[in-house]
Amino acid sequence: MPRVTDLRLMRLVACAPVLLLAGCLDPFRRADDLWSYSGNAVAANKLAQTIDPWPRAARDPHFVTNGARIGEAMQRYRTNQPPVAPPAAAPSTR
Repeated sequence: MPRVTDLRLMRLVACAPVLLLAGCLDPFRRADDLWSYSGNAVAANKLAQTIDPWPRAARDPHFVTNGARIGEAMQRYRTNQPPVAPPAAAPSTR
């Protein structure tokens, strides 16, 4: 019967190729070139010289929301009820 350390070593050796090759996988990129900007020097220079590519609003953690409306929507979701239509406005006779 093999020892526990031998079993761990065998598992590590069996998993090593999978772990090493997982770093080579890039499922979001569908291109044959080496770099995403190869052949496009202008785009590469823009990327290299951009200080902060995100707009200031992307860093703001305070979102303007309506908590009561979100709570009602969550309650409707939990109880599987359709949303209630707002009351119709009374016709004006001006």
